[in-house]
Amino acid sequence: MPKHPSPTRTRITALATLLLVFAAGLGSGMTIDWLGGGERPAAERTEHRERGRRSALEALDLTAEQQQRIDRILAEKERQTELFWDSAGPRLRQIVHTARAEIRDVLTPAQRETYDAILAERRARREAAREADRR
Repeated sequence: MPKHPSPTRTRITALATLLLVFAAGLGSGMTIDWLGGGERPAAERTEHRERGRRSALEALDLTAEQQQRIDRILAEKERQTELFWDSAGPRLRQIVHTARAEIRDVLTPAQRETYDAILAERRARREAAREADRR
């Protein structure tokens, strides 16, 4: 007679699966947002990040020396992050391109048309945001 898993084990497995799917979706969303530049222009994203950083650090009541040291740390880490994305970005774009091609292969011709229109609209918004950043 086959042994059935306990209800507790089944719930834990279901919860773990749900968390994995959530984490994968979150990671994918962040990646797509990064590739697409998000909906906000780069200057606005930078300003938003800076505001968040300032409010978090203000709560610590830092001395001037601490603030200077933290500013140097953050500037260096920002430089390292940019170098990382410079090298990882092309590979990441290739992964996204391949995923899109594989998704298109699954779709019907009508669905491909809709999918392509959605991607074109996103591309146009990204280009408009980049153009606005240049001004």
